Amino acid sequence: MISGSSISTPTIWESEFDCASADGAASADPLSFVETASPPAVSLLVPEPDASDAPVQAALKKLRQSCGATVPARATLDQFGLGDIVTAEWPQVLPVRCPS
Repeated sequence: MISGSSISTPTIWESEFDCASADGAASADPLSFVETASPPAVSLLVPEPDASDAPVQAALKKLRQSCGATVPARATLDQFGLGDIVTAEWPQVLPVRCPS
């Protein structure tokens, strides 16, 4: 959930790097967490959760409870249907970083 934002219709949100910006100051924008260390993302934002989103919502809630800790990479990505992308080059555990 993105606090402070109102979405009245399904909206496609796409992040990209703003390499020209030298402003490292904190922003009031709830989507300002995109950094050069993160890949660009395309997301569908909806005003109300759909029943088919329940497994993803549960996985996100579980991750939120692990803020500041680490989680097993493959098991965590399996929850999002992404376990098949984990290769030997991946770390065994991933850090969970949550915005303050």
